[in-house]
Amino acid sequence: MIIETDVPTPAPLGFDIDAFRQGDKNAFNTLFRTYYGPLCYFSQKLSVDRSHAEEIAEDALFKIWSKRKGFTHIRAIKAFLYISVKNGSLNVIKAQEREAGKLSQYGDFLTGASAHLAQSTIVELETLIELDRAISQLPPRCKQVITMTYHRGLRSKEIAEQLGISVNTVDFQRHRGIALLRKMLTSKAFLLIQLLLK
Repeated sequence: MIIETDVPTPAPLGFDIDAFRQGDKNAFNTLFRTYYGPLCYFSQKLSVDRSHAEEIAEDALFKIWSKRKGFTHIRAIKAFLYISVKNGSLNVIKAQEREAGKLSQYGDFLTGASAHLAQSTIVELETLIELDRAISQLPPRCKQVITMTYHRGLRSKEIAEQLGISVNTVDFQRHRGIALLRKMLTSKAFLLIQLLLK
């Protein structure tokens, strides 16, 4: 099954696919930082425990590094990573079922409802990646306030105290950041940032 998403697939910020194909480790590190967390999350959503999910994500990323010369576009890289993680997760689940002596309930895994779960999880992850990319392009103070709100869940008063600025300044920077993000993001990603910043 080829996994496609309805979210555009721009390259991760700072990623140079030509450098990656030629063995540039900085390019690989950029790819790793962008996709490791989402791949772990994807595996866990498919009922794999955290330690196995981390192992599966690492394996997929190191596998793509060893095959890097065969990839000419980020969309192909992303598809390979998700398919590798899906297959690795399925193998872990099957092994755990065998160990437990149970009849596998995953014979038709990732068909029907399971396929829909995988697809919606990937779309959700790609939306989060788009959101993080856009936040990283905000003006410095704006980015700081949005990040502290979105990543750390801090309220205006807490941010103001930590940054040594007024609550009004925090609120202004947050509103400014949201206005800028509205111009940069797809409607789906913008809806997500609105929900996260409530």
